[in-house]
Amino acid sequence: MSVYVVGLVTIKDRGKYAAYEARFREVLAPFAGEILAVDDAARVVEGKWPGERTVILRFPSEAAAKQWYDSEPYQELVRLRSGIATAAIAILSAR
Repeated sequence: MSVYVVGLVTIKDRGKYAAYEARFREVLAPFAGEILAVDDAARVVEGKWPGERTVILRFPSEAAAKQWYDSEPYQELVRLRSGIATAAIAILSAR
């Protein structure tokens, strides 16, 4: 069963963030993850959206999503992102 990873990101330095983006797909691919949506201007219909960029990823399983997130290549990107963006990331199961 597919699971989804949702990230709410606020980018502080877009120039430096480009290095994170440049490596993201290559780090995602080994875990069969796919990018479903990336939006810098979500059309909020209710409440306050707590991020500037919304990212939705799909993985074939929760194990794959956790393996991707915990992998050293992705954790390298997390360290790169630190200080140039803030993020809230959640794994959601389809029910």
